[in-house]
Amino acid sequence: MRSRDATAVFTAAVVAVAAMLGGAFSPGPRVFVGVLLALTLGGAAATLRGRLESEEWAWVGFCGWGVVSAVAAASAPLAAREAVTVWLIAGALWLLARRADTPGSKAGIVILTVSAIFLATGILLEAAGVGHVRVGGLLENPNVTASLLVATIPTLLCLELPRRWVVAAAAVITAGLVVTGSRAGLLAVLAVGAAMLPRGRLRIFGLVGGGAGVAAVLIWRFASQPDILAWFRPAIWLAVLRIWAARPLLGVGPGGLVDAAGVERLLHADHVGQRQFLIAYSESSPLAVLVQTGLVGFVIAAVAILKWLSGTRRRGGLSPPMSALLASMAVMGAFHDLLTVDIVLWWWALTIGFVEARGPRSPLKDEPKSADGPFRLAVGFVFAFAVLWGVVQPAWARWLWRSEGPAVELVSRATRAEP
Repeated sequence: MRSRDATAVFTAAVVAVAAMLGGAFSPGPRVFVGVLLALTLGGAAATLRGRLESEEWAWVGFCGWGVVSAVAAASAPLAAREAVTVWLIAGALWLLARRADTPGSKAGIVILTVSAIFLATGILLEAAGVGHVRVGGLLENPNVTASLLVATIPTLLCLELPRRWVVAAAAVITAGLVVTGSRAGLLAVLAVGAAMLPRGRLRIFGLVGGGAGVAAVLIWRFASQPDILAWFRPAIWLAVLRIWAARPLLGVGPGGLVDAAGVERLLHADHVGQRQFLIAYSESSPLAVLVQTGLVGFVIAAVAILKWLSGTRRRGGLSPPMSALLASMAVMGAFHDLLTVDIVLWWWALTIGFVEARGPRSPLKDEPKSADGPFRLAVGFVFAFAVLWGVVQPAWARWLWRSEGPAVELVSRATRAEP
């Protein structure tokens, strides 16, 4: 296995460990995962061969525009720093995974699949213990867990395993996803089935049967555990659009929605004007891109996607696993703001890259003459520093604060760690 493939496999293991550590949202695990990613991706950037593709440059441009939007908004600098760094890491993971050769991409998919089975088993055990659904397992948030699980199901088609093993793995992962109670997750499973089933009667029967099953689960889910946020979602979308209208071109900055929104009173038939609601998420990823990076950032992101789709079409088109994968992500992203949920972005970036690498005409197999050594070394150093500065340093300051409790001396230490 080449060093580049080994690096891709190692990053998949790091992201899998992050998922099993609860998404690396807590300061301690976040420091650990951030250091590993800084060293690994910094080394990968220093040894990268070949030029970036147009869609990869478009992603770099999107991250760069995020910096511009953050500077212009000047409302949440720390949140913006972390958000843009998370986007950079996601792009680097995708770039690395799509360049992996067959052994590396297969090993990466196996690692993510085993992790997904582990997460799904934990969800099933937790649900059995507490006696109800709507649990998130190790990740706590059911929708975050569902986002990881549903994106893993299509990748099973890329593994050259006996059919019974693939079916068993898909059954465990799907069962865990159902127990999360995520409505978008259930719809995403239906979208995966629509993309993977062959055209004709089988697809029609599968969609009708799957739709009936999803409808039954949704009705049971609403009856057993009503979720007020489901009814608030249209009101949240309208409130976020009003915020975007105030800064249509630049947006409120990456991670700046909370400060820009303040407290909103969302009208609802059961308690008109009685509740204040703090809008922390847009409850839609495309809407999050629009409100955080403005119309300019939205257009850059759209260009990056179109460039990637155009390149994929030239290389033979979307494979069935890739079509199913994109369908699942589209459904989850439509109803959840995942733009700053790093574990989801990193997991999705790896799955897209590995599935792309397993395609019939995977891109970037040839390695043109590389750039000179000192320049590549500088790029790797800068990237590693960016990850340490954007992810590790804030997490380290939070860890200091949480580990010892409030004190005057601790305030000084935490402030020095993260000004």
